[in-house]
Amino acid sequence: DNGAPGGPVTIDLRSRYVPAVVKACEKQLSAKKGGERTKSSALSLLSNLCVAPGGIGGEDRIASVFKHVEAVLAGGRDAYSSGSTSGLARGVSANTKSLKLDALRLVRMILACGNHAPSDLKDALMGSLLKELCLAVREDWYKVIAEALRVLAEVPRLLVKAGGTADERDAAAGMLYESVEPRLAAHDLDQEIKECALTASASILSVLHLSLSSERRGGGGG
Repeated sequence: DNGAPGGPVTIDLRSRYVPAVVKACEKQLSAKKGGERTKSSALSLLSNLCVAPGGIGGEDRIASVFKHVEAVLAGGRDAYSSGSTSGLARGVSANTKSLKLDALRLVRMILACGNHAPSDLKDALMGSLLKELCLAVREDWYKVIAEALRVLAEVPRLLVKAGGTADERDAAAGMLYESVEPRLAAHDLDQEIKECALTASASILSVLHLSLSSERRGGGGG
């Protein structure tokens, strides 16, 4: 700072430090030999940065971070989708559960903190990440399912704030409904999942009701 000696010191986090910190976190997340604890710490640091003025950055930085989140959420799924029951497949799934939870918490912080431009968030989200968020609702660990539902509950309001087009709202409403409705309809759910499913459903119906079919607005399928 160039102020007078003894005067207040101003640290420009947004332009001087945040970009470097975010880049360092992304480097850890992309490291093939990086440990789970290191990646988890990187995700937690990014979550904490969301409360700083300007959050983690603009559109390009948000899109880049979301790509890393997408990779984390997709981790271990291929082994199970192929029907493998090997120890390796089970190990991959077990080792990534906590990391997926951290990644989902990061997305929720990014969407809800209010320090990022809604249009930047919408553009970065409406690609393949939204699909991964919806797939996360099908995971087998209740904490991951509940957190994924919390994230999905933020999406309708984001679309409105960002001025999403009718096509974007229709596409998102369909994906969200198809993901949340089965969790809402099940009778043997964990209480946390039930509450989060109700919250997500309320968000979809109250904000994107015009993008849903009459059957879906009435609670039916199809």
